[in-house]
Amino acid sequence: MTEMEKNLQELEEMFKKGMLDRESYLSMKEQIKENMKNITVEEITVKAPPPKKKSVPPPPSESESETEEEVKTIAPEFSPGFGRGKKVLVVDDSAFIGKQMSQILTYEGFDVIAMAADGEQGVQKYKELRSTIDLVTVDIIMPVMDGITALEEILKYDKNAKVVMVSSAGQEDKVKKCLLMGAKSYVKKPLDRNAVLNRIFSLFK
Repeated sequence: MTEMEKNLQELEEMFKKGMLDRESYLSMKEQIKENMKNITVEEITVKAPPPKKKSVPPPPSESESETEEEVKTIAPEFSPGFGRGKKVLVVDDSAFIGKQMSQILTYEGFDVIAMAADGEQGVQKYKELRSTIDLVTVDIIMPVMDGITALEEILKYDKNAKVVMVSSAGQEDKVKKCLLMGAKSYVKKPLDRNAVLNRIFSLFK
C-alpha cells in the first residue's frame, strides 16, 4: 500500500466514524491527492528536459473573470444569527487572524468573551471560563504551547469541549491528528467567512 493510499484509507475511516463532515472529508481528500501529485510532478521534472516555451494566452474577458470568481465563492449553509447567545474563546498568536476570526463570529451573533495569544494562555482561560464557553478556536502553530498540545490539555479538562482548529496550507497531517484527538472540526487560513461559519454551524445543528 502506497503512502497516499494509506492516508486516504485513514481519512475514509474517519469520515465513516462521523469524525469529519462531508465537506471536510472531500477537501482533505483532494489535498492529499494534490500533495502526492505535486511530488510526482517534481520528480518527473528533474529528469525531463526543459519544457518548450508556450505562448501566453490572452487575459480572460470580463464575463469569464466573473464566472471564475463565482466558482471560487463558498455558498453559505448557515442560518443568519445562529451564534446568538453562544460564547467563544479565540486562541491565536496572530493578532490579525484573531481579530478577523472575532469579527466573523461577532457578526453572526457570537460573543467573543476572551482571546489568548498562545496555547498556554488559551488552556488557562478555558479553565477559568469553562462554564460559560460554547466554542474554542485554536491555531495549530503557536509559541510557548502549540495548538495540538493546547487541544490535548483542554480535552483532558473537558472531554466535551467544542474545539475548532485553525490551520495553514500544508498542515494536513496535523489537522488529521487533531481530529483523531477530539477536535470537532477545522478551518483553513486565509479565513473565508462563509467557510468558517459553515463549519461552525454544523457543530450547533
